[in-house]
Formats: sequence, C-alpha cells, structure tokens
Amino acid sequence: MNDKKKEEILKKSAALSKQISETLDKKTEHISSIKYYKDFFFEGANIEENNVYIVEIKSQNPKFKADKKEKVDGNSQTAEDMQIGDNEELELTTYEIYDENQNLIATVDTDGNVSFSEEYLSKLEKLPPEYYSMIDLSSTKFSLQEISENDIELSEKDIEKYEEKSKKINFDKEEKEASETIGIEEDNLRTLAVINPHTLVTENETLGQIIPELNQYEEVQIACEKGDNQNDGRFTMIGKRADGTKEPVETVGQVEGINTGRTVTSINRDGTEVEEKEVKGLFQIAGRPEEGISISIGNYNIPEVQYIQNMNDRENRQAIPIGVKSRYDEYVYHRVREEANRNEGLGTQEKDEEIEERSEAVRESEEKGDLEERTLEGTDADLEEIKREILERAIDKYEDLSPSALTQYVKEELEGYNLEINNEEEENIVTEIRLKVEDEVRAFPSRERK
Repeated sequence: MNDKKKEEILKKSAALSKQISETLDKKTEHISSIKYYKDFFFEGANIEENNVYIVEIKSQNPKFKADKKEKVDGNSQTAEDMQIGDNEELELTTYEIYDENQNLIATVDTDGNVSFSEEYLSKLEKLPPEYYSMIDLSSTKFSLQEISENDIELSEKDIEKYEEKSKKINFDKEEKEASETIGIEEDNLRTLAVINPHTLVTENETLGQIIPELNQYEEVQIACEKGDNQNDGRFTMIGKRADGTKEPVETVGQVEGINTGRTVTSINRDGTEVEEKEVKGLFQIAGRPEEGISISIGNYNIPEVQYIQNMNDRENRQAIPIGVKSRYDEYVYHRVREEANRNEGLGTQEKDEEIEERSEAVRESEEKGDLEERTLEGTDADLEEIKREILERAIDKYEDLSPSALTQYVKEELEGYNLEINNEEEENIVTEIRLKVEDEVRAFPSRERK
C-alpha cells in the first residue's frame, strides 16, 4: 500500500471516529479500533464490498453485575461464565460498518447479528436481477477477516496520534499560498494567523456568527504584509474553503489610519537583544459599527487577535481574545524584556545578567539534545506530549515549589513515565521543562510563589 492511499485511509478513519464518537456515551462507550479492508466478504450472504471501514465499539453494561445471574442480550450467564471479577461490569462489543464515503452499510450487535441499513438495502435492490437473486441476506454471518497487506488496523491510540499530527500546520506552505492569494512576494509577508471561525469567541457566538461571511470557510487566515516602516503594515483576511482554495474576504476590510507602533525590547534565544516595533491593525465588521477585530503583531512577529466590543466607549470597551495558530506558537522563551524584568529587588544590571544566563542555559540544553523531535527511538512514547503534560502540571504546582523543589518535581514526574533514556537525556529534558515553566510564569506575573 502506497503512502498516499494510507494517508487517505487514516484521514477517513479519523473522520469516522469523530462522527461516531459524537453519538456515544463517553462514560460507558468508546471506539476500540477501526479496521479498513480493501475487500470484505459478508459470509453466507454472497456479498463482497470494496473499501470497507469496520468500527469496533466497546461499551460497559451497567445493568450487569458480576455477583448476579441475569440475562444479557438474551443469554443467561454467570460471572464465572463471563470470567469477570466481583466488582466488574461486562464489556460488550458491537460493530458499525461503513463504505468509503462514510455511508452506513450495517451494524452488528453483541451476538453477531447483522442489520443492514435501509440505504444499503436500497442500493442492493438496484443491482441487476441476476446478481440480486444470488444474495441471501437471511444467511448473513459476521466475522472479521485477517488483516492482509492491503488492509489496515488502527487502534484508538493510532487515530488519536493521527488527529494530533493533522492539527499541525505546514506554515511554509500556508504562508506561500497566502502571499500568492493577496499578490505579494513571500518575503514581504510578516506573519500569518490561522483561525477556526466555527469555535466560540464569546459565550454564545462563533466568529462565523459575528461575521456571517466567514461561515462558508473551513479556516480563516489573517496575513500581515510588511509596510514601508517597521511600525507599519497592511492586514488582509483570507478565507480557506474545505477544498483548500483561498480567497480574500472582501467584506471585511482594514480600517485605515489606525496603525501605531511602540518599541519592544526582547531577547533572542542566543541571548542577543532585539528592538522591534509592534504593529496594530483593526478590521471593521459590516453592520456592526461598534465592533471590530483587532490584530497586534509584536516581538518575534507573534500575532494576537481580539474581538472588540463597544469600540467608541473607552470606559466600557471590551477585548475578547480569539484563539489563533501561528508559526511562532512554540516560542516559549521569547518574552518581552519588560515581562522578564518583573523580579522585584533586582537592579537593571542584575536583571540583564539573569536574562543572559537563562538564554545561555536554554541554548546549551538544546545543543546537547540529540533526541528525535516527536518520538523516543525504540519506543511508542510521544516525547513532546509527555513534556507538555509535565509542563502543565508543573505550572499548576509552581507557586508551592522552591527553585530546587521545582527541578526535583519535574524529574520525578518524568521518571514516572518509565522512559528508557540515559542520564544526559533526562537532565536535558528536565532543564528544558523547568525553564519553560519559569518562562511561562514570567509571562503571567499573577502566578507567584507563596
């Protein structure tokens, strides 16, 4: 099976998983696996289908307790028969069978009984009489075939990994296409912010509901074109359709004359100082004169987007952050110097020395690291996900930990994953997480140690 076909199967399996999961009771049901068969046979019925997806669903039966003898799906069985413990509940297995277009073919109950969908039965009835007469639905039996070289079996974890990977954006590709869409050279694109218009911005409204023209798009992008001056720029909103085509959103335009710049001093990862201008822009929303979309492009070209209400009322103006993705999402260490200098009791020289020391520590940690970006060699461990999990827990614990206790906490959390790593690798990871924790806290000064 070639990579293109495998990618297609993974994509359709993930879509099926999402579609079916929305109908399940998350407390008692979950998708265990999805099997793709290039050719699947319904035994006894004399039916063969191509490109079939079989979704295995596991569910706990709350009515069955191991210390009782009850009828489950028509069968009278004891706990001993079922080989389950005194306090366990029976896990039942059912299947849903789909074609390559995510149309339901049939369902299979816990006893293996097959029920074909009405749509599929109608499809069979349209077959030529000589073929339809050979089908015997009453004799249909269900059994899973062995996985061949043309088939794929995906576990729940496989699908989750694919979904996580698919969320990552190829910004080289997106920025190139955005530049072409708005008619500029790629070198003149300062930054690109990617937004899902179908997620809530306010308690009750998505961006697509605030700006109805955006509902037709799968994704919305805001491109910032470099201006003649460092503190200038032109913003364009781009709509991306489900088929990948892009177009400027003509009904949402930038308000002229509101760009302002202020100097922001920041620190590179190599410890060097950078002065940049912050670019600001505003999109006016048609039919809602008191509302707009504000964009700020600050140090390291990191975009921030907000929905502004009551724009003309300075005392009651509200700014609601809109979630965006950009090339610079992972830049944890890139903090504005004014945020890094919030430690009370330090003079200017001491503050600068501390920043230089921290930048040097980050650089040394990265130069030592020889781990794969995503997965530890020889294991299924997703290293980046593990580091993110530890980072979140450590941030929550930060205010209760001294600097030395923070290091020890991170080390113990990492050891809890039982990864096969040497001492140098462990030290690098612990250092990286500890520095990220402290930098995250610097960005939000309200988190202080007790």
